[in-house]
Amino acid sequence: MEIELCIRSAEKDDVPFLAWVMLEAAHSGHDIGLWEVMVPDSENEKLQFIEELAQAGTKSLCHYSNFLMAEVNGEPAAALAGYDSSKITRQQFAMALHDVQSKLHWGFKRVEEARCQTSAFLGCFPDFSDNSWIIEWVATKNEFRRMGLMEILLHRMIRIGYESTACDVFQISYAIGNDPAINAYRKLGFNFIDEKRDNNFADKFGYPGIGRMQMTREQVQKEFIDV
Repeated sequence: MEIELCIRSAEKDDVPFLAWVMLEAAHSGHDIGLWEVMVPDSENEKLQFIEELAQAGTKSLCHYSNFLMAEVNGEPAAALAGYDSSKITRQQFAMALHDVQSKLHWGFKRVEEARCQTSAFLGCFPDFSDNSWIIEWVATKNEFRRMGLMEILLHRMIRIGYESTACDVFQISYAIGNDPAINAYRKLGFNFIDEKRDNNFADKFGYPGIGRMQMTREQVQKEFIDV
């Protein structure tokens, strides 16, 4: 069967698929992720919350415009996000969260419960400098795995970061223990930087914490541009 592959920037109409991508990516191969503790409701309610973040007026790390998608025979198959940390900050994520919580009529008690429940996750959230190209929310539908889609998307997103920004560092994170992801990122040229571990995180999410890997701009030029 002939496969027609399309790599393109995400659009607003893609928000439902991107919400699934962010839900799946946050699991990191486990049953519980960020969205389960932030929105401990049905999957539909989780997806609704993420969809609102993806199209919120405040552009955060969840915004649909950060995403690059792979379609196979016209069907969304995989996606990831990339953004300049000097332009999309954690403060903007907090603002977008507040906007969505207000829109969905979350009361003070529920907002505080979400803040408390997510504290362990945010405590292990990777650090980054102000001039970094951050790649996040990496996910592929099961039926489209082992087709090389994510490698194609990663190559393309790294080039986008190089060509559209002056970022000095290119960074991606991983769940500690997710050896397939670590090996894939290492194969691309990413190098281990550090890990954040926390017992409360491990108890809640089922793995020790989050690590980060990086490439310098010079490495990207050598491995992806001057070839």
